[in-house]
Amino acid sequence: MPASREATACCPPNVARMLSGLSGYTHSVSDDGIWVNLYAAGTTRARVAGGPVHLKTTTCYPWDGEIDITVDGQGEFALRLRQPGWCQHWRLSVNDAPLTLGAGVEVQNGYLSLRRDWRPGDRVALRLGMPVRFTHPHPDIRPLAGRVAVERGPLVYCLEAVDHAGEEVERLAVDVARGAAALEAKHEHDTLGGVTVLRGEGVRLAPPAGLYAGSIAREPAPLTFIPYYAWANRGKGAMRVWVRAG
Repeated sequence: MPASREATACCPPNVARMLSGLSGYTHSVSDDGIWVNLYAAGTTRARVAGGPVHLKTTTCYPWDGEIDITVDGQGEFALRLRQPGWCQHWRLSVNDAPLTLGAGVEVQNGYLSLRRDWRPGDRVALRLGMPVRFTHPHPDIRPLAGRVAVERGPLVYCLEAVDHAGEEVERLAVDVARGAAALEAKHEHDTLGGVTVLRGEGVRLAPPAGLYAGSIAREPAPLTFIPYYAWANRGKGAMRVWVRAG
């Protein structure tokens, strides 16, 4: 093997490198504040505006959008919370007092900025709206015509044959016309180690007897979407991210 390839870091060292530097991904510090880039349960210690700051985050993200942060620090600085690009609606409060844009909260470069004179024990509650979303492809992508991808929060979802009696997932369609109401989010502790799945009633397209037909029979069909990252863990079978729009 060439020396240049021997020196290439593969999966195990890359995982170790990512884990060792995880705190640098989740939080960063500037002269006047601390930035929360990724939401994960845990604690963070930093020096902000010349003083120590300790943040304790409690959350089940990405399964829901409830993020609670306890601030153990004192003095005036900005706490900047990332507003994900997919998030259109949010609620924010400090010590149970709601905050709104221009009244305690400013939006700066994709972050919700809270600048205040902090006291130890201040409680920040961020609620990110996480409805089911349908993402449509560009119309010039011909193989994806008439299809959508299903997303919720930061996760992309997919159909997997194992959840549909092994049938061909290509024949299943989601009811896009119903919008977010077409699928209901439910966290299942016994599925794939504990994931939030999306369930709802879609459509099954019944194939005609021949290659062509005047119409295609459509019948109701229960649908189960799982997070895309978790597919292929329960045996072999078909999977589909871009599903038919019924």
